[in-house]
Amino acid sequence: MIKTILGIAILPLICLGVMILTAVVVIFALRRRTLAVSKQVQENMSVSKNNSPTNTRWARGDLKGEPHLEKSNEPMKSCPACGGDNAASSSSCAYCGTAL
Repeated sequence: MIKTILGIAILPLICLGVMILTAVVVIFALRRRTLAVSKQVQENMSVSKNNSPTNTRWARGDLKGEPHLEKSNEPMKSCPACGGDNAASSSSCAYCGTAL
């Protein structure tokens, strides 16, 4: 009778041990993942501080390709924001939309 009671008591203890071990593994994995995400965010922030015109265009989410401008002998003017070449008669930049 004592062996039966002892056998019945061991099964919940084994289950409890497995649950505790699982919780420890999950917590470890979450902490590791959080550190990895934090590191990636810091790397992205340091890259985004580079304010070159092409990077700011992509950072704004303006993922359109470069506009196709017809070749002409018309003089071109440069955009102050992104440096794109625009026709002299343009009122806004064809690349980033900034008023010229």
